[in-house]
Amino acid sequence: DEDIIKTYADDGERYSKNHDKRYQFHRDHSFWPCQVLNRETEDTYTVRILQSPFEKDQPWKKNDVPRLLVNFSLQGIRFFVKPYKSDQHIKDAFRHPIGIPDEMFPEQWKTG
Repeated sequence: DEDIIKTYADDGERYSKNHDKRYQFHRDHSFWPCQVLNRETEDTYTVRILQSPFEKDQPWKKNDVPRLLVNFSLQGIRFFVKPYKSDQHIKDAFRHPIGIPDEMFPEQWKTG
């Protein structure tokens, strides 16, 4: 693994600036999927960048080599729950109605 990182990895710090300004919404496709491979420090990681389904194939994808970044800031990583994989979709999840008496709510909040 160390040889692969030495051969293919770039310093991720140069990609770690202004993440909050670039990423606004999941739907704007401004992210690149990645796999977190290693936690280096409290705030930096080694990640493998994956080909974005919204961009044309990159040279590293075409040449079948990994795109690795070391020293990549946690601020540049966003975690998404895959569709239908959140806890609410667990087959045997505990579900029970929560009975809240109507008297607990002000009359102004109640609508016909």
